[in-house]
Amino acid sequence: MRQTEADDPRYMGPLTSLAPPESNYVLHARPHDLYARPAFRAIVDPLFPPARLRSFRERTGVDLAEVDEAIVAHLGDGAYLIVARHERARDIVVAAGMRMQRVEVAADRPFVRRLGYLGRSLRELVAIGDDLLVLGVNAGPQVARLLRILASGRSPRGPLAGEDGVRLAAFHPRAPLRLYAPKPLGLPPDTGVGLLFARERAACVAIDPAGEHLNIWTLVLGELPPGAEANLRELFRSLGGTELGAAVGVDRALASLEVDVGEERAILNLHWPATALARGLRVLLVDELAALVDEPVFAE
Repeated sequence: MRQTEADDPRYMGPLTSLAPPESNYVLHARPHDLYARPAFRAIVDPLFPPARLRSFRERTGVDLAEVDEAIVAHLGDGAYLIVARHERARDIVVAAGMRMQRVEVAADRPFVRRLGYLGRSLRELVAIGDDLLVLGVNAGPQVARLLRILASGRSPRGPLAGEDGVRLAAFHPRAPLRLYAPKPLGLPPDTGVGLLFARERAACVAIDPAGEHLNIWTLVLGELPPGAEANLRELFRSLGGTELGAAVGVDRALASLEVDVGEERAILNLHWPATALARGLRVLLVDELAALVDEPVFAE
């Protein structure tokens, strides 16, 4: 393992700025904070039992509950980029390279970097400084661009750099889980929801588990049609009346729904019972969510 060089590129700014500007969605989480919240644990513990998380830690060297901060940037067509603050970033990259069936690129300066196949998928792992771990899946151009920017000493401009992005980033910034949609959602225009959000430009959902509920705030930027507040309330009532909505507890969250529609923006707030959501997700998504943890992301 090579020693840290004093002149190695470092990055001290917000993780969201490391997401590619073309990202469709960016999930920003503080896992260590989330795992300390009983409402969050009520949801994730049945889906990701200790044995499964232990297996993931043994394969990857990453204890999800101890990660201070991370982002997942969705790029479309099966491509995504993950950045996490982890004190053993360099060790994790080197270990992943040793487990690759075929290593395409191995470098130690100015970044510890390994590119190769884990399973049938091409993975690229990079350590930025001592404590930033980057994983790219089908994101070679985006990773290369990010490393060029950091190596040159410039500051990256992520998807939240514009005026709308700044407003999204300032929306409940202390919430430990946020999902940014910095581009228009592009919903089908021939549906009621599509018409309602036809002029939507960007959105953010902030989630803060507290007590037995998830406090959920949503910011939608863009022009909404007349009567949007009533339409948004009706949308949630309709969802609560569906089999899927009832399964995940939408009907139990409806009483707390608050809607505020202003000039070119709407804000929604509700308190979602964690146990109701947990039961529904356990039935609907347990296989898919398990696959995310069991997938050979860092190692076979």
